[in-house]
Amino acid sequence: MEQPASLSRIAHLVEPELLKGKCVVVVGLGSGGYPSVQHLAMFGVQNWILIDRDTLGAENLEKHPGMRRDIGKMKTEIAQEWILDRNPNAQVECINTDITLEEGRIELEQAIKKADAVLCCTDNKNSRLQTNRVCLELKVPCVTGVVYRTGFGGDAFLFDPGRSACFDCFLSQASEVSLERMMDSSKTTAAKEKVLASARYGREVDPKYGLSGLSIDIQFVSLLMARMLLPVLMDAGKNFTSLFSGDYENLEQKE
Repeated sequence: MEQPASLSRIAHLVEPELLKGKCVVVVGLGSGGYPSVQHLAMFGVQNWILIDRDTLGAENLEKHPGMRRDIGKMKTEIAQEWILDRNPNAQVECINTDITLEEGRIELEQAIKKADAVLCCTDNKNSRLQTNRVCLELKVPCVTGVVYRTGFGGDAFLFDPGRSACFDCFLSQASEVSLERMMDSSKTTAAKEKVLASARYGREVDPKYGLSGLSIDIQFVSLLMARMLLPVLMDAGKNFTSLFSGDYENLEQKE
């Protein structure tokens, strides 16, 4: 049996026994989700359920860490290969589906029932809200990431059942509205984005990707998401989550 990568150099920070048997569901394996998976795998997470409907295209190589030999492969399979290279003993399930469709919603719910925590890294609002709804219903912790248009900034939000409001509550009751939240989808070509594109960049928005950001900006959010999820898996509890909780007095959890 092949040996997994050693954790000896981080053992003073991460205790492998605390992660043993913990299962992470990752929704979205693009330029945001894939780097999060890489780092959590290096921390010692071994049990995974990966969900994404897309294959890697040549145009994705501007931002996605996948290799040229991966073009045409499902993004879930690319992440699976990387995880198994780091830890040949890992358990990785791939689900290649659209979670906004009925069949995909059922598969998502079945996956989250097995999870200790969820990482939601999708690039559209509908799938984020769908993932949030299931996590809220099943009381499973979830870190949701949102990258602002052009990649200059983003949100990383932890839903911690019984301690914080859900992602939908955060969106509906937040006092500050980010540019991303003013748009229906991260791939929209709405009038506001077209005006921004013309004024700031002197160009038309890409019909598929809009005003997409640089990989280095996207990964700021990706790495923060992984860092927020790790203590949840290690049962760090309230002492850790309080660092990110902010003021929830005016946020109510939805039943």
